[in-house]
Amino acid sequence: MNNPAWVDGRVGGGALDFNGSNKTSQGDSNDQTGSFTLSAWINPDDVSTSGQRIIFKDDGTTGWALSLGDPGSGRLRFYIRGTSPNSTDTGDVISANNWYHVVGVFDTSADTRAIYVNGTEEARETGVSGDPADNGNDLEFGRNFDGTIDEVRIYPEALTARQIRDQYNASDANIPSALTVPEISPDASQTVRANAVVRTDAGGYDLAIEQTQDLTRVGGSETIPGISPGTISNPEPWNEGSTTGFGFTVTDAVQRDSKWGTDPDYEYAAIPGTKTTFHSRSGLSGGFKETATMEFRLGVDYGHTAGVYTNKLGFTATLKP
Repeated sequence: MNNPAWVDGRVGGGALDFNGSNKTSQGDSNDQTGSFTLSAWINPDDVSTSGQRIIFKDDGTTGWALSLGDPGSGRLRFYIRGTSPNSTDTGDVISANNWYHVVGVFDTSADTRAIYVNGTEEARETGVSGDPADNGNDLEFGRNFDGTIDEVRIYPEALTARQIRDQYNASDANIPSALTVPEISPDASQTVRANAVVRTDAGGYDLAIEQTQDLTRVGGSETIPGISPGTISNPEPWNEGSTTGFGFTVTDAVQRDSKWGTDPDYEYAAIPGTKTTFHSRSGLSGGFKETATMEFRLGVDYGHTAGVYTNKLGFTATLKP
């Protein structure tokens, strides 16, 4: 089986081009047991062949996928085994040789499953019962898919319609975006969560984070700095109404440091400009997958100019014997 080829992508740098018989695998990772969101940019060469899996993790009994062509030509399907009904389909909304931002959202709190295309909701299922379950299959991209896939994202939460629209608008403007904080106002901060996933046979690891710059307004020079006080070595509580800036905390992880606080009283740190360890793990064996859940939080005062603010975050895992 040939590997997919690297080609020019829709957003930022490269993307993977699939020929209908190849795929790429990330191993047994990203099991979902609650709300989650799948997203990607796709440019299909063929929209009529069924079973084109954009994002796929399924063992035939448990699992889920966002796929093209299953319900018919040009149609998307988001299915989750173990739920009822187990699939949601769009109409004929995808044409060959065009780029589309496609998103599947499963929300256990609202019992809904939805599909968005280019920031617009195209299908919604209500009254969805049941939950996804872990399975031992590999997480795969592009199985049976004929075309190009770029900017694949998996979120351990149900993104809102506004977050999805903001992500589409940002990436449509060629701004790569992995996380989008909901629109904020000076009277209320907003949060978004993401997972850092590590799988290794090493005895432990250190996870580090850094940012290229403070959040900076697109088309301008205004910035939103990190919170202060609040550092990785000494995180601080978030005081709604007085804490402003951009910060993060670790809400869940094996051997999580108690300095990050507990729900709902988490402690937050500014994201440093140089690589700094925020989570460490020791005593590993057997190559098990582990997840550290992070919450990013943003608050502003009335002095900030409205607009879209962006930066780039970097994560590094350093293995330990």
